[in-house]
Amino acid sequence: MKAILHLRPVICNFASIGMCVGEMVLLTEMISLLMIKLTYKILSEVCKQMCMRSSI
Repeated sequence: MKAILHLRPVICNFASIGMCVGEMVLLTEMISLLMIKLTYKILSEVCKQMCMRSSI
């Protein structure tokens, strides 16, 4: 029983570190997804502009 009490802060530390890492990973994934979406939008807009110019 004493061993469990002794390990509790260690387990809590690992849990909080895990949560932080998880949140960081989620944030980076969301940011990269946003960047991909933005790049795709910009590229498609550029393509549209190029096509319009070439057709004129």
